[in-house]
Amino acid sequence: MNNLCLIVTSFLEYENEVIRLFDSLGESNQITVIFINQSNKDHTTLFNKYRKRFNLIEIKSDCRISLSAARNMALRYLYSDSTMDEKTFILFTDDDAWYPVDTIKYLLSCENKAYSLMVYDPFLGKSFLPYQNRKQGIIKKERIITDIISISIVVPFGYLKRDSLFFNEKLGLGNLISQGEETFLCFQLYENGCNFFRSDYSIYHPYKKTFNEKNFYSFAYFLSSFTQYISPIFKTYLLFFLMKYSFAIILGIFKDKRYFKLAKKIYKGYFDGKKDIYSIFK
Repeated sequence: MNNLCLIVTSFLEYENEVIRLFDSLGESNQITVIFINQSNKDHTTLFNKYRKRFNLIEIKSDCRISLSAARNMALRYLYSDSTMDEKTFILFTDDDAWYPVDTIKYLLSCENKAYSLMVYDPFLGKSFLPYQNRKQGIIKKERIITDIISISIVVPFGYLKRDSLFFNEKLGLGNLISQGEETFLCFQLYENGCNFFRSDYSIYHPYKKTFNEKNFYSFAYFLSSFTQYISPIFKTYLLFFLMKYSFAIILGIFKDKRYFKLAKKIYKGYFDGKKDIYSIFK
């Protein structure tokens, strides 16, 4: 029987989403939730209800912090716990995600190795990740940028603890560059001998399509700086990304000016990232 440790961070603005997540975990003393609470309201009643179903550890942050910083608070807590089993699965779960019963049952009994779950919206019938129809097996290093996102990660604690790995706190939601923190972490895990295997089990999460220019700028910046300063292995994907959105210039001229602005942001992100003007990786 495996132990699961879910790291969740939330402002608790939408308590019903947190309740949906907690309810999906069922009842098991093999499950621990480390909850980084960024709300300044009292949610003792909510937490006490679920402490009867699984191990729930609440850590309060003094103020609102980035997603990477909040997750790192939980990792510091785990690294300081000498009783923590290195085979425990660590999962980084959004507060608006939830788990099918079959996925929890599988993770509690499956082989102890690192996985990438499918991320799926059951209401829209859409998968976040492009590998849904690919054969099961090891995810190649050059595909971690397309086949893994943070909430899909399932990794034995020992791989993280070996080098006390943390998320890059200059990357991810709540930061100037809102992309790439999980790719960088997974790349470090690969370098340390941790292979991720594709899983046909899912975590549920609402599908969110965005036209936010900042997100595209951030992704271009991250790809460019990562290729320049960390590994040239992602150069092909960077070129494909730039070529794909070069067509946005044409769309901007003939269809919608937003596409033209988007292309400008992407190329600005590319050149800024090439110099790493925000010192993300320097």
